[in-house]
Amino acid sequence: MVTETLKCAHEPCMCIVEAEFAQDEVDESEARFCSGYCYRASNREEEEACACAHPPCDVP
Repeated sequence: MVTETLKCAHEPCMCIVEAEFAQDEVDESEARFCSGYCYRASNREEEEACACAHPPCDVP
């Protein structure tokens, strides 16, 4: 089985989302995001950096 990988839909986020995992763990409407933080942040004004606290975005 091949797992599709996508970049998180929150523009400044650098995380990769595994489609199969995301669909099992979160509501389908959130499947493109790596976390609830990014899902909520995508509805706000543009941010310069992501604060989801995952390693790809945990840059000082």
